Amino acid sequence: MENTTQREATLEDAKQLGLNKTEFESIKTLLGRTPNYIEVIVYGEMWSENLSFKNSIKHLSALPTIKSVDLENGTQFSLTIENKQYKKHKDSTKQAIAKVTSYQLGNIEDENTIPSIKKTVETANKTTTTDGRNVFFDKSFNNNAISDTFSLETATTTDQSQDKLELLKNHLTKIIASHIEASEKDITVEQEKELIQCSYKNKIIVNIPLSTISVGEGTPVYDREHTEPDYFQEYKTISIDDIPEPEDLREVATYLLRSPNIASKRWFNNQIGTRKSIPENTSVKPLENEQQAIALTTTCQPRYVHADPETGAAICIAEASRKIICAGGTPKATALSLNFGNPYNPETYWQFVNTIKGLTAACTKFNTPVLDKNMSFNNVSMVDGKETAILPSPNLGMMGIIEDKDKVMTPDFKHKGDLIFIIGEAVECIASSEYLFSYHNHKKSPAPYFNLEKELATQLVVKSLIQKDLINAAHDCSRGGLFITLTEMSMSKELGFDIVTDAEIREDAFLFGEASGRIIVGVNEDSEDDFIEYMMNAGVNYTLLGHVTQGKLVVDDIHYGFIQAAKTIYNTAIEKTIG
Repeated sequence: MENTTQREATLEDAKQLGLNKTEFESIKTLLGRTPNYIEVIVYGEMWSENLSFKNSIKHLSALPTIKSVDLENGTQFSLTIENKQYKKHKDSTKQAIAKVTSYQLGNIEDENTIPSIKKTVETANKTTTTDGRNVFFDKSFNNNAISDTFSLETATTTDQSQDKLELLKNHLTKIIASHIEASEKDITVEQEKELIQCSYKNKIIVNIPLSTISVGEGTPVYDREHTEPDYFQEYKTISIDDIPEPEDLREVATYLLRSPNIASKRWFNNQIGTRKSIPENTSVKPLENEQQAIALTTTCQPRYVHADPETGAAICIAEASRKIICAGGTPKATALSLNFGNPYNPETYWQFVNTIKGLTAACTKFNTPVLDKNMSFNNVSMVDGKETAILPSPNLGMMGIIEDKDKVMTPDFKHKGDLIFIIGEAVECIASSEYLFSYHNHKKSPAPYFNLEKELATQLVVKSLIQKDLINAAHDCSRGGLFITLTEMSMSKELGFDIVTDAEIREDAFLFGEASGRIIVGVNEDSEDDFIEYMMNAGVNYTLLGHVTQGKLVVDDIHYGFIQAAKTIYNTAIEKTIG
C-alpha cells in the first residue's frame, strides 16, 4: 500500500486517470514537485468535466444562478440533479418533496434496443421514486441512454463555504478509499490553512493547495474550437410548401396518438418506483401547514435543440415555464443536466455554446435562475466505423410556487358545453414536429416557431386568468400539437371536443404543428363574458376553438372518433411495443 500511495506519479498514470500531458505538467508546476500517485488520482477526479466543468465553465458562467428559493416563512428549497455519473453526497438535513425524471432512450421500435431501454428504467427506479417523467425516444440514444432525475428538497440556512468543504471531504474520502481498496474510516481529510491534507492510517498521502481543486480557481478552463455545422443552414431552407398535406388527417391523428414520443408513458407508471402524475411530467405538492403548494416539472426537446441549439434550448425553458404556469404556479428556478457528444468535435462544441446562449436568454427572461447544473460530454458511440453523437439534450427540471393551493389548475376538461379557447399566436409551422419527423419521415427542418416576448406575455395572461378564476382547465400545447393537447385534456373525464380550425393556416399545421407559445384553456359558460372582457384588454392573441362534448371528437364537422377509442390507443401503444 505504501508503495502505491507514496510513489511519484508518471505521465502514463495521469493519462489513465483522465489527465493529459499539459494538465500533468500544470500540476507539477502548481505543486512545485511531481505529485504522488494518490494526488494524481485526486486531480484526475477533481479536474474531470463532471466536477471541474473544464470544457464548459467559460460558457456556463453566463447562466443566471441562485443558491436557493426562499419563502416568506423562512423555508428554503433546492433543486438538485441525480444520475449515474453525478450523485451528490446525501444531506440528512434535507427532505425530498418531489422528484421528476427525464429520459432520452433509444429507438423503441427497434426490438434490439428494448432490453437496454428496460434496463435503463430499471436502474433508475432502483435508486429513486419519481412523481413524473419526460421521455424522448430516438436512435441516437441506442447506445447512450440518459436518465436525469431532478429532486426538489427543503434546504437549510448554513454556511455555504463550510457545506462545500464538507462535501469535498466526503468525496475525497470515497475516491481515495475506492482506489487503494481501503476502508473509508481509515482515511481522514482536513484543511490545513490553504492546503487539503488526506491521511491514511494517520500518514499524509495527499498534500495539495485547496485552490488547485476549486472550480474556476485552479482547475483548467478551456474554450474549444467551435464551428457551425453544414446542416444548420440547410435545415432553415425547408418550407412547409415542400411537404404534401395528407388527404385524411384522421389517419394522422391516430398515427400520432400511438407515436412513442407522444403516447402515454403509462408503462413507466407500472415500473417499480414511479408514482402517477397528471400531467405525466409535472408534479404538484401542497406544503404542510401552509396555503402554498410546489410545482415541479421536467422537459427536454433534443430534436429542437439539434435543429437550432439557441432557439431549441430557449423553447425548452419556455415549455417548462408554461407547464408551471398551467398548474397555477409562478416559475422560480431551474436545474440543468447538459448532455452532448465529443467536446473536441467543433460542431458538437458549437451546439453546446449556442445551447447555453439560448438557456441564458430564456432563464433570464422567465426569471428562472439555475440552482444546480451537471455537464456530460462524450456521449458518443461508433456506428459503422464513425463516431456518432447523441442529439444534444439539455434536460431541465423547473420548480414553481403556487401561492394558493386552492387555485391549483389541472389540464382536464371539466364539463360538457365548456368553451375551448387557444391563447397565444397560431402560426403555420410544422418544423421539427413529430408529425413531420415521423409521419412524413422528413428528418431535416428548423426548430419550431418561437417568440420569446410573446411567449412570456401569453404565460402572464394565463397566470392572471387562473388567479381570477376565469378558466377551469389549462394545458400547454407542445409535442404533438393542438389535436394531441385537446385529446389529453379530454381523457380524464372521457369528454371530447368540437372545434373549428383557422382557415388562414394549413389544417395539418394547425392541428399537428408544434409552434411554441400556445396554451389551451377551458372556460365555463358562466365565465365567458368576464373571460372575453379580460382578454380584449390583455394584448395577447386568443381564439375560440369550440366547445367540450360528451365524448365525440370533431374537427371542422368531421368526426375523428370517440375519446374512449383514442384513449385506448394512446394508453396502450408503448405497452404493446415494449412488451
